[in-house]
Amino acid sequence: GLAELKFEGDVADLRDRREFTMSVKSSGLDAAQLLELLTDKGLLKMPEEQPSFAVESGTLGIEAKAAGLASDPSGIIVSGRLSMDKITVSSEQMPKFTADGSIDFSDSKVSSKDLAIATEKSKASLVFGMDIDKAEKKPGYVSFDIQAKIDLAEVSAFAPSEEPSEMEGTLKALLKGGGQPVTLRNLFPSKDGGRTPAKISRAWKDIELAVTIDLEAVRLPGKEGPGSISSLKTTALIEGGSVKKIVASFDMDGRPWKASGEMKDVMPALAELMLISEKGDMPGTFGPVLDGLVNSPDMTINVAGRAVDVAVFQEASEKEKLKADKSSGGGGAPMETKAANPLVENSVTLLMLKKTF
Repeated sequence: GLAELKFEGDVADLRDRREFTMSVKSSGLDAAQLLELLTDKGLLKMPEEQPSFAVESGTLGIEAKAAGLASDPSGIIVSGRLSMDKITVSSEQMPKFTADGSIDFSDSKVSSKDLAIATEKSKASLVFGMDIDKAEKKPGYVSFDIQAKIDLAEVSAFAPSEEPSEMEGTLKALLKGGGQPVTLRNLFPSKDGGRTPAKISRAWKDIELAVTIDLEAVRLPGKEGPGSISSLKTTALIEGGSVKKIVASFDMDGRPWKASGEMKDVMPALAELMLISEKGDMPGTFGPVLDGLVNSPDMTINVAGRAVDVAVFQEASEKEKLKADKSSGGGGAPMETKAANPLVENSVTLLMLKKTF
């Protein structure tokens, strides 16, 4: 009762070549029941590191065709389409979303031109293609074209943080590019290991990537106090591993400020800092880390704005020190206070110290 399948086909020359064509079609497959069946039968196994999720509703449809010679299975050509209709997915790690669209497949390519994902307040569309090496039966060049509009408050509510990371605003992004699978794998460190600064550098040179980002944030995460930033508007253009242009306006302590600049080769540098951080060896000083970077960025940022009252920073620092002394009985910062890892928490600011000329 899970699915109704319709088969059609014909066979010719039964003695020798056994030439055949066959098609199968089904629609209205209950996605939740199908996923449960495949999992129970051991036909589908989710990676342990995969975030837990549940398919709540929606239907699938499939159309597939096969043609060739039964006497020569290697020459059989397969093609078809998988359709999704209002597939609703929930998870504790992300907002509930609905997926619609179709994926075309054959023995030489997998592609889609109409995939759409939407949450209550955000949405994205995806066009992608992946070539398949017919001889090696392995993935080849991957291309993608993504358009997204993200509600920051909706997404920040699921941020993995000990303290709530509340934001308000909208992020619009356009991403277009492509690369070989090995290139995409080596852009950033991953738990399967094998990444090196040289591989990261090569990947960012080989990737085809063009990104436009428009960000409007009324409220940003962080404690209210001296130097707090609000009403941020930013436009950034990214090509390959470089931020070619960034323009921003914001209020700091209620005063208007502007910033502009570029960050050449900043993406591979950030990826290398992530690689260093994952090794778990926190250096006593970051000078040697910056000096030893294989991927060296060149960043120029121009900032202009109204006067800053630096006295409030000193007052805030003294208040924090007094609070720490009281909570630790006069011994400084409490033992349970965990220092942030600058390699991860403040990596862009850290890289600004590595200005190259």
